[in-house]
Amino acid sequence: MKICFCYRYLILGGVTTQIANRLRYLAGRAEIACLYLEDFGGACALRDLSDITVCGDAAGQRRYFSERRFDVVSVIDSPMIYPPLLDSGFRGAVVNEVHTTTKNLAYLDGLRRDSRALARIRAIFTPSRYLANRIQGEFGFGGLCPVRVVPNCLDTHTFSPDPAPPFPNRPVVLWVGKLDEHKRYTDFLEIAAALKRAGVVCEFWLAGGQTAKHERALELYRALDRLDIADRTRWLCQVEYARMPRLYALAAGSGGCLVITSSDESFGMTAAEAMACGLPVVATRVGALPELIREPETGFLVELGDVEAAANNVTHVLGDPVLRQRMAQAARARVERICSIESAGEAFFAAIRAAVEDA
Repeated sequence: MKICFCYRYLILGGVTTQIANRLRYLAGRAEIACLYLEDFGGACALRDLSDITVCGDAAGQRRYFSERRFDVVSVIDSPMIYPPLLDSGFRGAVVNEVHTTTKNLAYLDGLRRDSRALARIRAIFTPSRYLANRIQGEFGFGGLCPVRVVPNCLDTHTFSPDPAPPFPNRPVVLWVGKLDEHKRYTDFLEIAAALKRAGVVCEFWLAGGQTAKHERALELYRALDRLDIADRTRWLCQVEYARMPRLYALAAGSGGCLVITSSDESFGMTAAEAMACGLPVVATRVGALPELIREPETGFLVELGDVEAAANNVTHVLGDPVLRQRMAQAARARVERICSIESAGEAFFAAIRAAVEDA
């Protein structure tokens, strides 16, 4: 079977990481190629794949599809691919994958109205039941084509508990993400302030935010001073993806936890990574997070903006090593069952085969 993944940006992280993880399962099962529209230096994540094409013009894309004769083309959040794909005379199966953040789902309205594209799409793949329900209901795809839940794929061999690193002297309460509005990093700072006022001995680490504008960085520093937590806080504005397992392991080994304050999550990859590394998670009860985090077995969930409840749960986790160990073991087992290369790869390949049979 010949499968082509199409995405607009050849960039490290996100979609490219998902493709790289799938490749490890699909090796020997399918012939894989990737088409990207713009190159932002992400090819190093696909070291095991030689068939990578970057082509930004529609005529070149049309020739590419016409000459290659794929069995399946997976279009990942890149609707501009459809005109050259359909004009090429492609006769195989088309699947549309939705991995984008929820604020960027609006393109689905245009895709639903594109009768030509819709007639060729055999299925929509998305990583969570939450997002599948939104696609079927809010965006009107229910009854138009199958919407299949295909979990994100995580390398659970790399993201795994590591007892080796030198651990900090105090528990690390970790937060990971861009300093975006929907990540609500200011809620994390309020939680940190509440923990300090309560006398909880710990450190607060924020990882991410390299792309934040200067004014947003200044806002962060002003908030740290206003809340009187600058002496307990580290801002790691840039952490390479390859270093994230070690960061999670450091927090886990310190007796800490991960806090997620997002207002929406289409899957919760940060939660999955932390859980795979044995780091307990305290997260908001939003989006797809309740699908991944089973309370109280694998983590705790709180309502959006409930700083007091989040701080109380963090205190509980930090103060109970037996709970942390039990939660860490259960969380890793759940992630391995849902997101490992073996389990998620098998789910993806089964969904692809079903799409080909329907073509």
